[in-house]
Amino acid sequence: MSAKFAEIQSVKLVSKFSLAQLSACLASRRKSVVKVSKYLKLTYLLACLVWLLDHLTKRWALSSLPGKSIKFAFLKFELTTNSGAAFGLGATWAGIFLGLFATLACATVFYFAPKIVNKFWAIVLALVLGGALGNLTDRVFNAPGFLQGSVTDWIVLPHWPNFNIADTSIVCAAILAF
Repeated sequence: MSAKFAEIQSVKLVSKFSLAQLSACLASRRKSVVKVSKYLKLTYLLACLVWLLDHLTKRWALSSLPGKSIKFAFLKFELTTNSGAAFGLGATWAGIFLGLFATLACATVFYFAPKIVNKFWAIVLALVLGGALGNLTDRVFNAPGFLQGSVTDWIVLPHWPNFNIADTSIVCAAILAF
């Protein structure tokens, strides 16, 4: 008897809503899905642009800067490799740990990116993803091997460690997040 009663109650509940109310509810859900999709595309597009810019500038540095440097007022372009963390830090404990950490950062961004409903956070995640992918690409494909490769750095500021576009992207994301 209780199953029959529950069925009657659910029919009464559904019949309280008009077709227009149900359509409005579904339409509002579709709008939120479109909004998330728009930010998801923004996140991945911006991350791809950061990665591409990082990759192209590193290729330029590898072909144009070996054995020389280009100096501006306070800025210098000089090719270096970095087996440590961002800005050349932690070279003694680098290796597989940093490659795995970058992989974990990318996986985390891929997990949370579809859930972002704010343009600001979509940009922050894109900067993290693009930077992490840029340095992870170097760690995977540069010597000495898989996840242990050196990262190519080429930007030098006075009293500051050498860095690249990927490092800049990650730091900008951290500054924006806080």
